[in-house]
Amino acid sequence: MMKSSILCALLLTLGILADRSLAREVQVFRNESMPFCGTVDGKDAGMAVDILNELSKYGGPTFKFTTLPWVRAQRYVQKTHNSVIIPLTRTSQREKKYRWIIELFSHQLRLTINKNSNRREPLPSPLTIEDAKDLRVGIIRGSAFLPNLREFGFTEIIQADTAQDNVEKLKAGSIAAMVESQWVDSYNWKHAGMGPGDLLIGPTLSKTQHIYLAGAPNFSPELAIQIQMTMDELRKSGRLDEILDKWR
Repeated sequence: MMKSSILCALLLTLGILADRSLAREVQVFRNESMPFCGTVDGKDAGMAVDILNELSKYGGPTFKFTTLPWVRAQRYVQKTHNSVIIPLTRTSQREKKYRWIIELFSHQLRLTINKNSNRREPLPSPLTIEDAKDLRVGIIRGSAFLPNLREFGFTEIIQADTAQDNVEKLKAGSIAAMVESQWVDSYNWKHAGMGPGDLLIGPTLSKTQHIYLAGAPNFSPELAIQIQMTMDELRKSGRLDEILDKWR
């Protein structure tokens, strides 16, 4: 009887320790791509940040955010134990390189142009991919869409560290167009002091793309399940939709 009691107590203790280990702090590597994620008034902000912070309230782990250039963030998540990265687009090229933990939201990429730039020749309307492929276009460095852009036949592709950098280049005329999500281009254009009428919307370049919280392939399966179960609760409560609506 005593041995059974000791064994039960030991198993209970191990269970408690396991639960505590799952609730630990998780390192998140992110870039500056508001409204997906970024820095506002010196604090981590954005759609993905709000979702992860809400997961913590629903019983998930706490998340600690570190801002890095996008290429470096992708490198660091592979070598930092049980760390994660946001906002990562799931693609066939990346499929085996990550553990895809939860989908955060979806979007499409499109081409946008400064309507009031000092262009020598007016662009045709509506603008097509064929019309645009000789333009000097800006895109985030390390974007999953870079190979697609080259396949379309774009010849002058300028990479920048942040979406805000691309908006400033678009305003200054150093690029003719920007390739970005419909969420990101509108947000950064507005915060650069420009109105919606100043942004010419070009063709949609991608099918719907899915943005994930992801880790390296060896990310803890138990921790991934905990995060997935918490995300299910967030969806059922309607809170996920409320967060996304806030940023539309």
